[in-house]
Amino acid sequence: MVALFVVLTFAALILIDIVVQKVSYARARQTAGAYELKSGLALAPAFAGLDVNHFKMEKGLFYSNNHTWAKIDEDGHVKLGIDDFLQKVVGKIDRIELLNPGESVKAGDKLIKIIQNGRAMYLKSPVDGRVVMVNRGLEADPSKIKVDPYKSWAVELEPENLSKSIHSMKIADSAARWFGRELKRFKEFVNVEMNPNSLVGQTAQDGGIPVDGLLERMEDRSWKKFENEFLAQ
Repeated sequence: MVALFVVLTFAALILIDIVVQKVSYARARQTAGAYELKSGLALAPAFAGLDVNHFKMEKGLFYSNNHTWAKIDEDGHVKLGIDDFLQKVVGKIDRIELLNPGESVKAGDKLIKIIQNGRAMYLKSPVDGRVVMVNRGLEADPSKIKVDPYKSWAVELEPENLSKSIHSMKIADSAARWFGRELKRFKEFVNVEMNPNSLVGQTAQDGGIPVDGLLERMEDRSWKKFENEFLAQ
């Protein structure tokens, strides 16, 4: 009965989310712009494409501060994956390594390992639980996440203390406001960390620098700094 109550509770939250979704994402666009104006942040014209409209947020999902998303299934299990913002700014992914079924994790434990050009970054679990299934198809072909990061889930957990963990995550309007703040932080990060020499010859059709793969063109020091600043719990 407890499990059924939890599932029904989250189903209700998701229904509410769907109702307010259009308003939320309209506010997200306004919020991102407002944060930019308040901060007085002036990006180089080359990065004009780095705005909220370039990134997708899926309806009915919970978002963690470390750019993982969570979906509550009907059986009470939780599927976790990588959000669109992270997969785009990382760029190419050579390999994804996941835990094995049966392993237990606590919120804050390493859950997903992304490898690019011999360097790695880790995404930590936003919830406690036991791994019941992993997406071996994603491990075998990481490019699937580029097609749709919200269908390419990584790990399925049987959660523990889910009601506690979910309070630290965002949905609907709170997710929109959070993403506006994250985008502002990332713009500041890019302005500080991007090496101008790495941009030579890399332009989009509009003459700007492609947003996708910005981290791919940064040094290892900046890669690690991004992990520490954006993926930590």
